[in-house]
Amino acid sequence: MGYTWDELFERAIDRPFLSPELKAKDNARFLLSILILEEEGYDIEECECPEDEIEAFLAKRKEPLLFDKNGNFLNLRKE
Repeated sequence: MGYTWDELFERAIDRPFLSPELKAKDNARFLLSILILEEEGYDIEECECPEDEIEAFLAKRKEPLLFDKNGNFLNLRKE
């Protein structure tokens, strides 16, 4: 079983700096930013609210992305 982006994000709320939950969310965000750059052609870090860009990207996907407890993709395959 894996975690969705929303679950990782919720787990990281109010966690101290360098906590495993915060590191997992940050890792997932980094991996998602690369995926969005590759698939959509823009850098979410240049947007006003990167998290909103992640939500919009994930909402368009047919299959949800899942992450492990460290924020790494579980079900993403490169074709």
